[in-house]
Amino acid sequence: MYAKVRQIASALVFLLSALISGPAAAWVEQTPKGLLSVVEVERDGHATVSHELVLEVRGGPLKTIELGTADADAEILPDATVTRAAGGIPIPLIVQRRADGTLGLEVDLPKGIRSGTYLFKVRYRTDLAGRGRFRRRASSVELGWVGPRLDAGVDGVRAIVRLPASDMTPRLPAVDRDDPDPGFGVMVSAVHHTPQGDEIELVRSHVARNEPVLWRVEASPSILDAASAPSSGAASADTAPLPQRLAELPPRAREPSWRWLAIALGFGLILAALVLLKDRLQRRADDAGRVLPRPLVPAPAWCRAVLAGGAAGAALVLGSELEEPLVAAALVLVAMAFASARPPRVERAPRGPGRWLSLRDEDAFVSRARPTASAYLDSGTLRGAALLALLLAAVVALALGELHRSPYRALLVALGGAALMPVFFTGRASDAVRDRVSFSRRFMRDLSRALRARVRAKTVAWGRVPDGSNDPDELRVLIQPKDALHGLVALETGLDAQRGLGGVVGVPFVIVRAKEGSPAQAALPRGVIWARGRKPDERVAILSPKLPTVALTLALVDKLLLLLAGQPPSSRRISSGNPAFTAKLGTVRSPAHAT
Repeated sequence: MYAKVRQIASALVFLLSALISGPAAAWVEQTPKGLLSVVEVERDGHATVSHELVLEVRGGPLKTIELGTADADAEILPDATVTRAAGGIPIPLIVQRRADGTLGLEVDLPKGIRSGTYLFKVRYRTDLAGRGRFRRRASSVELGWVGPRLDAGVDGVRAIVRLPASDMTPRLPAVDRDDPDPGFGVMVSAVHHTPQGDEIELVRSHVARNEPVLWRVEASPSILDAASAPSSGAASADTAPLPQRLAELPPRAREPSWRWLAIALGFGLILAALVLLKDRLQRRADDAGRVLPRPLVPAPAWCRAVLAGGAAGAALVLGSELEEPLVAAALVLVAMAFASARPPRVERAPRGPGRWLSLRDEDAFVSRARPTASAYLDSGTLRGAALLALLLAAVVALALGELHRSPYRALLVALGGAALMPVFFTGRASDAVRDRVSFSRRFMRDLSRALRARVRAKTVAWGRVPDGSNDPDELRVLIQPKDALHGLVALETGLDAQRGLGGVVGVPFVIVRAKEGSPAQAALPRGVIWARGRKPDERVAILSPKLPTVALTLALVDKLLLLLAGQPPSSRRISSGNPAFTAKLGTVRSPAHAT
């Protein structure tokens, strides 16, 4: 019943999460594939700048991107478009310039664009002379222009500078030993010197994430009017060294770092508290024995809690700063290792003497399980599943909150939530059978009701009560047929607890008690192994159904009653050694089953 409730609850949670997910909560990955910037300089010192960005989009929909330029006075021209690289109709872009020069490009489509490779084009005008982008050299003038910054590294960045016609071919400035602007990594790809104008193409093999690139070109002073040309003694914004000028560039708008640090710290503290709390709760004694936790990494609880929480917090911080998901995933795996545990071990005292007595159904089959505090950290209990669902809902809400700021950080939040799983799914107290009566009560109740409805025999609840106690420590169902072969004492059914791949599994068994050498003992197939029973002249055979279900256990009891009936069976299929006998022969458990 509980398994059905848990499956229905899981299905409802899944449907609810699917219904509340809006179209904006989508995963988007942006990878720049190339950038071309064209600067067309005019004689009055103004310039028309155009950018062509090739961007690979995965997921979607993508509505906006940012292009971090240093031209704070940009006048946007109304011809910005985005086109699929494979071919298609250009889609208009809505361009907004922020105070720091960053351009916000919004796709003018209700649903944005989805996976594919796209070409973004945007143009604007800027006053290079008015912003001090020219400086006078001995017999030339130098143009220094800062290219756009991108949120990811890109290979093969190019810049084309087109200048008015002059008597001097444009070139890269000469680099001296003490030159403050070395122009690292910039090469000349092509130069065109014509009477109509000059053009120089510059290439940078790789530009790192958020790196502003200074493109420098040396040309003739005649490219500028006398009013726009800089004087030899005038100071300009470009006379300072390159590191100082890049430091003075307006910073990109970013999420405050303290917020992300607080999220990472919260993840680490919650995971550390859960690891420490689970260890403390599992070490508390109960009536059936003492549960001993067995961590996967043999270390003190406080040490495992600190290392698990620290690794989870570091996964978010380093994963965000380095933008390396493999580093974050490796740290999350470390946190999960320190939070994981093997199935706990229950220490029990040896079972003392006792008596087998018939019990009333209300005394045998009514559950008296008392809730334990460790159940809140166990996915096998209703309280543990509810707490886990609450924590995962908080993780999903936090990831959705980060999605519109940074899809990558939203992915890190979801990845960090995986570190909570080992706390609830490993080292579960429900995997340790503290009380055999509570473990078998529901199965034995259902089996008893089915036997009384189908089997024509006396069926009673059968419990072993230790000396000096009023509560049974083992529960079975006793079956006494009215007309049976000579020597048959009774049949007993019970449930064993055995550990499987998915945890503890209940394995039913049927005990046949008969006198030694009696017809009842000879009626069973030859492959059955007999052991000594409670009395010297009693022998017992322990059989199990093919599958641990109530239906197959009931079918096994039916076949045994037919074999042990006083009247011969009407069908020849049920005979000694016949393959139709669907039971595991030769199955012998501990001697405690026979007593």
